[in-house]
Amino acid sequence: MSNLFSKSPFKNRKLLQRDIENFLKKHGSYLSQKLNKIAIYFEITCYNYIIKFYNNRGYSIEPKNLQANGAFKYKLSPTGYPQNFSYFAVKKTYHYKNSAKEYLYEVRHNIPTQSYHDPDIFVTPDIVVCDGTFEEKKYKRYYKGMRKLVFIPRKHVITFIEVKHYNPSPEMIFNFIGLVNELTPYLL
Repeated sequence: MSNLFSKSPFKNRKLLQRDIENFLKKHGSYLSQKLNKIAIYFEITCYNYIIKFYNNRGYSIEPKNLQANGAFKYKLSPTGYPQNFSYFAVKKTYHYKNSAKEYLYEVRHNIPTQSYHDPDIFVTPDIVVCDGTFEEKKYKRYYKGMRKLVFIPRKHVITFIEVKHYNPSPEMIFNFIGLVNELTPYLL
């Protein structure tokens, strides 16, 4: 019984790396980035698990915006424009009586997302499922007016996922509750 509690709950870096490589290979791609932090491996693995979740529920899965050489480029930080990174599109058609309704979502990584409370506040969850609608703002408040802010408008967020590779603490839990309050306060 004591061995059960003495083992780390975290996966080995090589297992995560192999999992990522096998996942991308299955979708006709490969990892283009050199990774060095276990937390990044873990976050990518969780991103891939979201894709597997949709796949297991009958959605068709398609990698989009692959690099010129077919590589999948994850967006590993909040910086950079979404159009420079790869993502997955998930699609499913439901048939009811004589009509069909298609659900098409994009699973994105580290994209600024508009607050539910204030249109000028943005947070960046690790993973966002959205309908693919983006807006841009460029003025002094964002990046000192030097760059545009590309974000997901609040009404186009389907859900979000926050990923952490460490033991939970009160600070982390309050941080997550704050994120839920900013994006989906009606769930609290």
